[in-house]
Amino acid sequence: MAFVGYLSKFSLPELFQFIQEGYKSGLLIIRTLNADKTVTDKTSYIWLQQGRIVAAAETNENKGLLTLITQRGWMSQDKASKVFQMSPGNMAMGLCLKSQGLLQAEQLTLLFRAQITSHVCPLFQLREGQFELTPQTSLPYAEMTGISIPATEATITGLRMLRDWSALQNKLPDLTSGLTKKIFAKSEVRLEYSESQVLEYATGKMSLRDIARTIELSNEKVAQIAFRLIVTNLVEECLITTAPHKEETSPFADLNSTNAFGQKRIPQTQPTPLTTKASSQLSNNNSHSLSGTSKLLEPALDSSPKAAVSKSFLHNLVGFLQSKAAS
Repeated sequence: MAFVGYLSKFSLPELFQFIQEGYKSGLLIIRTLNADKTVTDKTSYIWLQQGRIVAAAETNENKGLLTLITQRGWMSQDKASKVFQMSPGNMAMGLCLKSQGLLQAEQLTLLFRAQITSHVCPLFQLREGQFELTPQTSLPYAEMTGISIPATEATITGLRMLRDWSALQNKLPDLTSGLTKKIFAKSEVRLEYSESQVLEYATGKMSLRDIARTIELSNEKVAQIAFRLIVTNLVEECLITTAPHKEETSPFADLNSTNAFGQKRIPQTQPTPLTTKASSQLSNNNSHSLSGTSKLLEPALDSSPKAAVSKSFLHNLVGFLQSKAAS
């Protein structure tokens, strides 16, 4: 079953990453689209085996490799075709010609590199494109040099050559995020010096902005390098968490601050304790006022006035009591 999509949604680096991690085999067709999504006449064909690119061409007529050989003047197309037709049916044309002494290993390397740089690398700058990945049981031996590379190696090669990143701008990692190395990650790609520098700081503790400042590269350049390392399965983007900043305060901070009316705040100070002598003097001076105050707060024990008793009243009372006792 074919896997079809658009490069505006699923970028080519992500597609190659998917192909390599899934060990996909088959034929990948990429059609260039206009702004209105209509198909142009420009189409690229990329053949895959177990997640590796084995050949690439601009047509599906099995004549791309022959054209490259004849353009370099190494051999006529008729001679190369006859030798290839006499070879076993499951041998790549490049290996067939090499076995007959007609091509050298260095020449095969140049031919395969031309396939990648001419038919794969330019695809990374496409803004609009449609891809179709279909399983294919037979390999295109007439287009094969016998050399293959992981799909992500073609990715990093194409991204290194990329000058206009506008098609991939929204895919770049955020400058506030960091990188962590993938466990057991292996790559056959030889990294450039700047890529090795960024990989060295992929500890999950530094943001891309801090890495750029440390290795003295622009933020844009570091973000592009980080993207290359991510789609090459060497690192992954991670979130950087920082502790909240605690403001420092000084004992005289209030002296420099103002209130809501723009007035200088007066620092609150603790009252100075009085000496024993001063405290005693203050107590004597204010004893009258303090005692008056305390009386107002304390309940009166005997606040009613005492009535005066006359002697005649007492004499009559005694006589009354004696008469009662006699009766």
